[in-house]
Amino acid sequence: MSTGVVLLVIGLASLVITFGARERARRHLRSWPAAAGAVNELVERDGPTVSYRGNFTQQVIQAAIYTYRVDGVAHAGEVQNAYTKSAGVRNQGFIDKYPVGKSLEVHYDPANPSKSVVSTGWESSFFAILIGVALTALGVVMIVSQR
Repeated sequence: MSTGVVLLVIGLASLVITFGARERARRHLRSWPAAAGAVNELVERDGPTVSYRGNFTQQVIQAAIYTYRVDGVAHAGEVQNAYTKSAGVRNQGFIDKYPVGKSLEVHYDPANPSKSVVSTGWESSFFAILIGVALTALGVVMIVSQR
């Protein structure tokens, strides 16, 4: 079996696994009951230091703190976003998406109502998808070039 075929198979398999796992997670979270919630606060805090092209930079974690009630008991959760200080600008898109006072549909774990999510949509695993696409494309290119 040629290297191109192996790369093609690995690339396609990684895409199928990634998409399948994300769909199963989405379905599971959508099965959780929902409660009305609202964003109470936006905060920023220092995150981990990361290396990018040999330079170390500080990440900033943006968090929208939300609250919701289940059976009369108040709970809180947060949605997080990270960006690097070297970029020099805040992620305004995140701030616009989660302004203080915004109403949210919060899905919570029925076995542990303090565990919650505000998005049960399909969030891609960008890195895994990128690798799958790259391996698939490389496999196709190698197969075509061998002919």
